[in-house]
Amino acid sequence: ADQLRCTLRMLAQLHGGAWEDEALLRSASERLNRQAGYWTLQQRGAREMEQMERNWSDYLAAFRGEAPELFDRPEIVAMATRLRRIAPWVSEQVRAGPGDASATLVHGDFKAMNVFLPREDVESGTALPIDFQWIGPGLGMSDVAMHLSHSGSTGALRDGGEERLLEYYHGHLCQRLGPSSAAKYPIALARRHYQLGVLDWARMVFSVFFKGASASTFASKASNPNVGFVYR
Repeated sequence: ADQLRCTLRMLAQLHGGAWEDEALLRSASERLNRQAGYWTLQQRGAREMEQMERNWSDYLAAFRGEAPELFDRPEIVAMATRLRRIAPWVSEQVRAGPGDASATLVHGDFKAMNVFLPREDVESGTALPIDFQWIGPGLGMSDVAMHLSHSGSTGALRDGGEERLLEYYHGHLCQRLGPSSAAKYPIALARRHYQLGVLDWARMVFSVFFKGASASTFASKASNPNVGFVYR
């Protein structure tokens, strides 16, 4: 959790520094990426989503024995279908252009492999991001959602840890924004943007990263820090 707080402080500074800066964001959209993130539906294409239900069916077959009381629930069995149905709507909700409210500069691939942590004093030190290939305008919570889902351990996220980390990021973002701008971005709106960001990232996970999922394939990736925790 200490490492996640360190990276979230850095994200809050990045997002706060470009918050609703229309001129900067317009330049970024023209010279870098029109929309941040390699997993956006516009970047990946709708055809990729056709794999979601097959991948999820195979996932359930591979892991049902681990938690049958969970994986046999109808809403869980239908999760890929439900996600595919709402994915285009979710994609539109998380798009934020240069002149939109809450728009900022988003890293677009903020995983553990793309950030250096201080060797000492992680609790108050500064993280250093790298690999800005997918940077561009968007909602800052897209970075937070991808980062926590990809690089946050279950131990850090369970028992209210996810919500505490979200509130921690929001608190540091509001400090960076100042009272006037912070008042326009209450925690309820931030939480909604985060939830939408998780759903948008989940489309990528179900469509691509759950393909061929099994205990053995997950085990083969267990020590690879470039692979998200949710699929290793």
